[in-house]
Order: sequence, then C-alpha cells, then structure tokens
Amino acid sequence: EEHFVKREVPVEKKDYQPELHGEPVALSLWVDLSMAFRVYDEFRKGSIERRKDGFYIQVEVPKSDWMYAYFFGFGDCLEVLGPEDVRHGFFRYLKHIAKKYK
Repeated sequence: EEHFVKREVPVEKKDYQPELHGEPVALSLWVDLSMAFRVYDEFRKGSIERRKDGFYIQVEVPKSDWMYAYFFGFGDCLEVLGPEDVRHGFFRYLKHIAKKYK
C-alpha cells in the first residue's frame, strides 16, 4: 500500500502571473453543438447556455497568443462574439496563417 505526503506548493509557483500568461479577459463565444464534449469539459468554469443553434459561453481566460491557437483548434465550430478587440485579434491570427497557403 502506497502513502503520499501532501506538500504545499510555494506561493510563487501557484499564483497567477499575468506577465507570463496574459491579462484575464471576459469572452463571449459561440460553439457548435457538435463540440458538446469539449464545451462541457473545457468551459466548465464559465457560463454555458445551450440553444438550438449552438452553445453561448461566457468565460474568462488569459489573453495571449495561446488563446488564439486554442480557438483555432475548434475550426469553424467556434466564433468569438466579443469583446471586439479579441474578435479582431483572432481574425488577424487566422489571416496570418492563411498567408502561408497562398
């Protein structure tokens, strides 16, 4: 039988560091119903409303390049509804990727 001793994580290791991860931003997203498994797993800390045309999600995430790459993983099954600067940032991210395929 194994026993484990609980150890405390040093404060500097568990505190959120915006300079490394990005400032938190409140987002409004639309996600297609076919992504239900991801919505319930990955946005459980947010507010999820299921409608006939998809999921409407309110969630706070760190604003960073990682965020855009994460959204890209949903393909055309995700739309950033707001805020407008994040919506435009995602559009710029997609245009940058599309340039590689011209």
